[in-house]
Amino acid sequence: MSGSAEASYDWRPIGLSGVRRRLWELIGAAPGLHFRELQRQSRAATGETVYHLDVLERQGHIQSERFGGLRRFFSPEVAAEDRAVFAALHSQTRRQIVLLLLAEGQLTHRQLVEATRLAPSTLTWHLRHLRRSGVLELEPSASAYTLVRPRVVRKLLLRHRTTFRDELVNRFADTWDQISL
Repeated sequence: MSGSAEASYDWRPIGLSGVRRRLWELIGAAPGLHFRELQRQSRAATGETVYHLDVLERQGHIQSERFGGLRRFFSPEVAAEDRAVFAALHSQTRRQIVLLLLAEGQLTHRQLVEATRLAPSTLTWHLRHLRRSGVLELEPSASAYTLVRPRVVRKLLLRHRTTFRDELVNRFADTWDQISL
């Protein structure tokens, strides 16, 4: 995974400076950011952002993948199977669903509608996206949704909790910290 390896990386051998370095730092700190979010956080012009992301990708310093129509960027250290989790966690609604499933283990569609207060059709759309990306599955016997890899999701949420500036994530992390003591 990313994390501490990126924080101590020596920039001189690969010539990363300015906007290119900032984009690489953003991607390392918050895997799965999409183009517009990278552009906004780097405060670079559109063309400049495109150029530097392209150079970084051609040089092998980053990788990109499409999730739900958005091109998301990752450091090469992020495992391919974790990328769908990061992509899902960058959506506030999907993150809420994932956090509910982490807390409860499994929930039916009705229970998720009640907990999220989403319209059933909206929830179905998000659940379909999460199923297609391999983040959750439908348990046919219970007609309930469960996370495919809850330990991995928990680990990624805790490791990158500052990426998701979200009260729900903070509460989850604080609760997990208390349980772990």
